[in-house]
Amino acid sequence: MTFGVTFPQLGVEKKSATRDLIVEVLSEQWPLSTKEIFNRIKKDTIFSGSYQAVHKVLLQMVESGVLKREGKKFQFDKEWINNIKRFSTEFSFAYSNKQKTLFSNISKKENFNLAFDTPLDMGEFLIKEFLQYPNPEKKAGVILARNCYPMIGLSIDGVSPLLNAFRSVPWYVVLKGNTLCDRIFSKPFRLIGAKFKYGVDFSSLPDFFVLSDHICQIYWPEALIKEWKEEIERTKKISEFDLKKWFDLMYGKRGKVHLIVSKNKGVADRLRKQVLQHFRDASR
Repeated sequence: MTFGVTFPQLGVEKKSATRDLIVEVLSEQWPLSTKEIFNRIKKDTIFSGSYQAVHKVLLQMVESGVLKREGKKFQFDKEWINNIKRFSTEFSFAYSNKQKTLFSNISKKENFNLAFDTPLDMGEFLIKEFLQYPNPEKKAGVILARNCYPMIGLSIDGVSPLLNAFRSVPWYVVLKGNTLCDRIFSKPFRLIGAKFKYGVDFSSLPDFFVLSDHICQIYWPEALIKEWKEEIERTKKISEFDLKKWFDLMYGKRGKVHLIVSKNKGVADRLRKQVLQHFRDASR
């Protein structure tokens, strides 16, 4: 996966420094006119450049796709932001695992492991890589997990391929949890046909995702498991649902989320059979 990404140039040259100051201003407030940006820079920094210099750099940033201009106002281009986010996620995957290539090359291996700083980073991998793996036989996808994962924090860029992956083949999900949060988080998937079984007692340590012959094992840090459990148990009714807390859980760092991805037809088929058996038993 390759992205054409233009970064604000960091460095000591005046033009680069001007770009950095513009980025800092527009990251705090937007949209702003050239005059508003220039005045903010002059007020908050020791910038010695001219109004014309700021305006020239703004136009260059528009031309390169970093900024979008509407009338006399400037703000970041949303597509540029999404490209930066995708690039940064892939680079983080590769860099954190001491890889010299971006993640798309890592995932060509049949067996590998990764570690992520946040649940949202891990979710990006599941959505944009694992759930896109080839499944020529259209085998059902299955999940065995403590609780249902929320889509909180995902951009439209992430939600769309996630829902498409769940529409492409039947999905069956067995959860240990049977809480209000599990029902809330699973609703978007149930609406597009995914089948859920709640409150199933099993002793598996990691969560499992199985697609075709690939298995993804997810090991959550103990600190995150504890906070997640406390928040789920605290939420007894819709009015008690704390969206801000869930954003913090998805974005916050509580230790590494470790993943082991492997390709093993025999193990994948056994796990799939184990999950599907819960739904066959219920239909009798």
